[in-house]
Amino acid sequence: MDNQSTNSGGQNPIISVIIPIYNCERYMEECAVSLFDQTLKNIEYIFIDDASDDQSLAVLESVVGRYPHLSDFIRIIRHSVNKGISHSRMEGISLAKGEWIIYCDADDIVDLRAYEKMYSVACVSNADVVGCDLRYFGADIKSFISHQVEGGIDSCRLICSICGSDRKKIHGSLCNKLINKKLWENVKMPAGLSYCEDVMALLQILMLNPDVVYINDPLYHYRVRKGSLIDTKDKNMHDQCLILIPFLEELKKSCNDECKIMSAIDAKIIALLYRLVNSNADSYKSIYERYNIYKDRIDTNCQLNIFEKWHLQSILNGNFLLGESIGFCNNIGYKVIKAIKTASHK
Repeated sequence: MDNQSTNSGGQNPIISVIIPIYNCERYMEECAVSLFDQTLKNIEYIFIDDASDDQSLAVLESVVGRYPHLSDFIRIIRHSVNKGISHSRMEGISLAKGEWIIYCDADDIVDLRAYEKMYSVACVSNADVVGCDLRYFGADIKSFISHQVEGGIDSCRLICSICGSDRKKIHGSLCNKLINKKLWENVKMPAGLSYCEDVMALLQILMLNPDVVYINDPLYHYRVRKGSLIDTKDKNMHDQCLILIPFLEELKKSCNDECKIMSAIDAKIIALLYRLVNSNADSYKSIYERYNIYKDRIDTNCQLNIFEKWHLQSILNGNFLLGESIGFCNNIGYKVIKAIKTASHK
């Protein structure tokens, strides 16, 4: 049975911060302190530990003990069995009391001004969603800032940039976006999803056409760690793609013939198909038989390079030998580029 520790004060919080936890003991203290020292008061913190087998909870509870004045606004949920990040994210939404929702990953850091500044912009601009820039950092890279956009942005254009049908890349994370809770009412998440789950939720929210404003300030600090799922080519990635693609196909049915959004979702599916091709867990033939209907939609994605598109096009056209040759060359190219980038960021 899950163990839930709940403290609830008499005053409703302005913002609910949802922090999924799984084996983050090395980073838990730094993350928690950055949350508890926020300049905005009246914030609810919901920590959801998904059956960690390290000392994440012990570290968290030690930090919580140093902030007794926040005890009424800190909730710690403990899972007895691992349920996955998607479940933790949606559980947090169901528990949240705040008018506004934002996420934080337990290995990241939040600028101490972040929530006050984002909430202030939401109030002044009457926005439904407020985003900010991100700062990437980590033991193996030199810190750098990822600028998103500045000011108001049409939600359709934001969908296109997140999904890849626009050349401008915008991050689909939920951790750098303060979102009005009312937009979460009908958001669904497929079971077993542990990759791209933030994008799947965000797409559903943006399809409601909310008012979106971005702050040109890196208020969220994203820690880059080795061995993340996004860099993994294995059966796990393969399985994730097989969950995501049909989910997106169903989501597209609710677009009401909005061509730009349908094209954007196709672009995201193309990106996932390319990951599927590179997962090394399925044969080219099975991918061709299942997904060759997308062979004429590859150009909907503007963020894959010409060689990646050529690789995928060959597979979806049934030219497996050519596709294998292009894929081999691409993998060598990726390793060279990654080595150069790693050296430049050190």
